[in-house]
Amino acid sequence: MDIFNMAERVFKHVFEEDPDCFIFMKEFMEFMNGMGRFLDEMMRLESLKVNYAKEVSSYHLFNRFY
Repeated sequence: MDIFNMAERVFKHVFEEDPDCFIFMKEFMEFMNGMGRFLDEMMRLESLKVNYAKEVSSYHLFNRFY
């Protein structure tokens, strides 16, 4: 559970308060298991990946001419 402890410390640092233990543990486990709102589809990771690829290829195409 070292990664859980790190996540909890980051939460405390960012929000300057302790997380609700039950909710934080539940959401952390869902994240680790790729479930709930942390499903790839829910976070639209595929569309982010496609948009990133477009940006990178546009950047390289632009820089090729200058």
